[in-house]
Amino acid sequence: MSIYGVNARQLQIISILKEAKCTNTAELQEELGVSRRTLRTDIAYLKRVYPDKLITHRGRYTGGLEWVE
Repeated sequence: MSIYGVNARQLQIISILKEAKCTNTAELQEELGVSRRTLRTDIAYLKRVYPDKLITHRGRYTGGLEWVE
């Protein structure tokens, strides 16, 4: 466990988003080697912990995740 109960995989998601600025869930799934459900659970938790930092964009072709400093 880390700050606010964020685990190592969730910290890795934050690190990837900080570096990439914007990415989509398929790319994160591939890089982390996790299921879609696991990734969605992690993202939902991170959105509760960091509501102003993690921005999600909905859309089949234009959706993605963005980390705002």
